Amino acid sequence: MTFGEKLRYWIEANYASIAKFCSAFGYKYSRIHNYTKGIREPDNEFLNHIRTLGCDIEWLLTNDAEIPEDINNTTPGKNDRIIRKTFLVEHNIGAGAVEVDGTFQPYYWEWTFDKDNQHVFVVDHRIGNSMSPFINPGDSVIIHFSDQVQDLDIAAVKYYDSERKKRVTIKLVHHIEDDFVILGGTNNAETPLVIAKKNLISIYKVTDIHKPKKNGK
Repeated sequence: MTFGEKLRYWIEANYASIAKFCSAFGYKYSRIHNYTKGIREPDNEFLNHIRTLGCDIEWLLTNDAEIPEDINNTTPGKNDRIIRKTFLVEHNIGAGAVEVDGTFQPYYWEWTFDKDNQHVFVVDHRIGNSMSPFINPGDSVIIHFSDQVQDLDIAAVKYYDSERKKRVTIKLVHHIEDDFVILGGTNNAETPLVIAKKNLISIYKVTDIHKPKKNGK
C-alpha cells in the first residue's frame, strides 16, 4: 500500500469518508484528496495533527503493508500518551423542551468517549436557556446509559407531551417518584415540568458538558 492508500484507509476507517474528515477539521477536500492520490506530500503540521488523532505515523510512512489491528481505535503514542478520539455528535436536544424534528446536522467532535456506554447530544441553538449558566445552547453534552439518575442530577429526557408528541429536554432532576418525575431549570426561568412515568420514554444522566471555544471549535 502506498502512503496515499494508507491515509485514505485510515480516514475511512475512522471518519467514514474524506469529505466527513475535512468537514470535521476544516481541511479543503482537494488538499486531502491530493494526499491520498500522491499528487502532493503532506506537511509536518498535518502529520502531527493526525498523529494526535491516533494515526500510526510510522506505519503510514513506511513500506509496511500490514494494516494495524487498532486502525480504527485510538493509538497510544510515545510514552503511552492517551489520545482523544474523534466521534460523531448525533442528535440535538433542547435546553428547554423542543419537539423532535430531525433537522439536526451531525458533526464531528474530538473528545475522550466510550461509545459502548455513552452518547452525545448538542444543545439546540433555537430554544431554551433554563439551564444557564451551566448548559447553554451550542454546548454539547455526554450522557451515560448505565449511570442511575438521582435527585439533583442533570438529565437528558425524552417523553410524550399531552398531545402525544415526542419531546426532548435537558433539565435538573428535582425529584423522582414511582409514578412521575419533576424536572426544572437551574435559574428558575420556568415552572417545574412534571412527567408521568407512563409518558417517560427515556431519562439519562448527563455526565460531561463541552462548551465550544470562541472560534467555534
